[in-house]
Amino acid sequence: GQMQYWAKEYQDRFVHKLIGGRGTYLELGSHHPFDGNNTAALEWLGWKGISIDFQDRWINLFNNSSRRNPCIKVDATTQNFVDIMRKTIKHFNALSDKHFNYISLDIDSAAIPCLKLLISNGYTFDVMTFEHDIYKKDAETKYRKEESIKILKAAGYKMLFENVLTKGTEKYDVEGNNIWEPWEDWWVSEKYFDKVENFKNIKYEDTLRLI
Repeated sequence: GQMQYWAKEYQDRFVHKLIGGRGTYLELGSHHPFDGNNTAALEWLGWKGISIDFQDRWINLFNNSSRRNPCIKVDATTQNFVDIMRKTIKHFNALSDKHFNYISLDIDSAAIPCLKLLISNGYTFDVMTFEHDIYKKDAETKYRKEESIKILKAAGYKMLFENVLTKGTEKYDVEGNNIWEPWEDWWVSEKYFDKVENFKNIKYEDTLRLI
């Protein structure tokens, strides 16, 4: 049947096209197990992964749904997060110790402390979608975007798409000019950047077709 993608901005489709039908993911900030979820489609394809959230309502909904991979409650800004990751990954023979094909990072103001923990503890990825919510135009989201760029560039990653927009959030001012609401950057390892660098000036929807 028709492949069902759930993510708001085709993150799942992009990752599937780039990596393929088998892989590993770490989802930080799972929210709903399906609606707008970045990893539900990947799990359906056979990916192994771990979701993390801090809100009981999402964790309970997730773990009582038809999702097979778990959602774990932990504060992703603490050393406890790293310890739980280490223990949990041991249960997944299919997951390598420190490398994920895809990391989805969407945990608001906790994002930078979490990102620092991941990088400093040697976790690596092929693709990361990093939500910064820069459209809010406040100090916290500006810091989140600028700091994430510093951290990921220093770790050797390349930004593939900057300021991805959600479809339907394009807004227009009184003169009819588009007021963008950019909210996410998509990063890749060198290996995958080389694969898609020819498409840099093409919108990411078109890149999905070309990969």
